[in-house]
This record gives sequence, C-alpha cells and structure tokens, in this order.
Amino acid sequence: MPEMIEVEFYRRMAERTVGRVVAGIVAPDAWFLKRGLTGSGLDMLVGRHVSGARRLGKLLLLDLDDSILGLRFA
Repeated sequence: MPEMIEVEFYRRMAERTVGRVVAGIVAPDAWFLKRGLTGSGLDMLVGRHVSGARRLGKLLLLDLDDSILGLRFA
C-alpha cells in the first residue's frame, strides 16, 4: 500500500501535465476501473485539457476541462 509521500510524488509528476491535452488512455487491466467503466469508456477523456493536479490523502485528482479524473492508489 503506498504511503501519502508516494502519492505526493505522483501528484508532483502529474503537475507536469497541467496545460497539456490528453492524447490517449491505456488501461490494460479492467480490475482497476471502477463504477462500470471500461478501458474504451475512458476514451471520453481524450482531447480534454489538464488544468490541475491535486491530492486528497491517497487520492490523486486531475482536473480536466469539465470533469475530474480520480486515481486511487491501493
């Protein structure tokens, strides 16, 4: 289980994406996708701009144009 310091490291790395456009998503293992999402369902994020990266505990949040992508590290 990652510690908060590791998630903070991921947040800092994700900050490098701020201002960029999502070009593609790779999700090879469906086990990691929640709420009925599929790898192809994430294609709706392609073309969105990343406007911020923040963290709530062990949850990394990427702010997009009109949505938020949450990444939880187990």
